[in-house]
Amino acid sequence: MSTIETLINQSIDIYLRSKVDKQAEINDFEENLKSLKDIINSYYITHKEKEAILYTLIESILCLEQSALCALNGLYSLAMDSLRKVVELIVFGMHFDKNPSDFHNWLAGASEFRFSQKLDSVYSFPEIRHWSNPFNTQLKQDISNIFKSLSQYTHSNPTKWEQNLRDSWQLEFDSGKFTIWNDYLKEVLQCICTLLAIYSPRTINEAYSRIIKPTVFQEIMSNL
Repeated sequence: MSTIETLINQSIDIYLRSKVDKQAEINDFEENLKSLKDIINSYYITHKEKEAILYTLIESILCLEQSALCALNGLYSLAMDSLRKVVELIVFGMHFDKNPSDFHNWLAGASEFRFSQKLDSVYSFPEIRHWSNPFNTQLKQDISNIFKSLSQYTHSNPTKWEQNLRDSWQLEFDSGKFTIWNDYLKEVLQCICTLLAIYSPRTINEAYSRIIKPTVFQEIMSNL
């Protein structure tokens, strides 16, 4: 059997084990993904002219699906990397929405952007400054912390996984690592959907309430 065939077989075994042990988490992911797609569809209907943000929203869905695929097949570090890209794409998309020349330079690979700078840029927009309260300040800090933490996973910091030295080079199912990924997934969805809601309240629909915590969603609705 070739190396590739061996890897595929290992991946199938991990996927089947994941489905047995983590079916509840998988069901939650599918529901949340459907809700996020409903949110993005609302953005498309409301803002058909916003090329940059619609592009990054669609890319974020693809990264989210890639993240789940990696997690279900035992590729936990890659799953974290894709989650990190989701956060990055949402923030960059909002910056590009106001700075279309940056968007085209980014697409052409002519420019690189630091995440912290783009997050600061987004928080300088009137749409976001309108929400200048402890809730919104905490949201910015949460987004920054999540991005930094996910970056540590993707930059091969072994202490993040609290991992032991391997005694095998085989891909293996790891319930603990899957749980860590799933916890970050829920935090990422919470933050990006809250940010999308306050950036464009016109897009708010029932799908937001299925992802955003009830207390946070009520805070948003009471300040529209």
